[in-house]
Amino acid sequence: PGWRVIDFVPMDNMGQWRQIGMIAKGERYEIFVDGEPLFERQGIPPQGTIGLGVHEGAVALFDDLRVVELPPKPKIEMVRVATTTDFPPFEFVEQGKLAGFDIDLMQTIAELGGFEIELIRVSRDGILEGLDREEYDAVIAALTITPERAERWDFSLPYVRPHELEPDANPDEVYGIAVRKGDQPLLDMINGGLEAVREHGMMEGLIAKWRQERPEPTPIPI
Repeated sequence: PGWRVIDFVPMDNMGQWRQIGMIAKGERYEIFVDGEPLFERQGIPPQGTIGLGVHEGAVALFDDLRVVELPPKPKIEMVRVATTTDFPPFEFVEQGKLAGFDIDLMQTIAELGGFEIELIRVSRDGILEGLDREEYDAVIAALTITPERAERWDFSLPYVRPHELEPDANPDEVYGIAVRKGDQPLLDMINGGLEAVREHGMMEGLIAKWRQERPEPTPIPI
């Protein structure tokens, strides 16, 4: 009780990601892995040692000398995210559940960004217009960022080129997550989580995973 997740790091040679959490006790930090106490440490460990330090909102992973900035605590706790089911490997249905690169990415963004999401399945036709009607808060659906779209809706930082997953795709296109025009607090939350995904080295793993899986589309009724 009282511990909070502050990072996700690979803890073995198999690339298994584990939750790293902490409880601050004055100048000492009790470190948890997957909820179990691991060790206590005084202050920041010397550079080059194996361990983890916390200082002024940053997490230092001293096994590979990376420092990861923590995203600020979000003001919005639940985000309704619309997506489709007809565009593998980005979004599709597998055994009755949403799956794909965009689904994994959005869930990871929310986890690292510290907010919850509700995924809403909708038709691709008019999916962006649903933002204007406030049917949901954001859209992740393999959306190419274009000047025309950017005039009506705001987009996150580009998160992937479809060419990285589909060799036949246009190498100049980039995908982004859409929100209502002017919703800067939500955009900042999403971008903060997205940057954390990149800083943690998790984007490459997601791309590699879904570049290898090419399921047939199995859309379901909306």
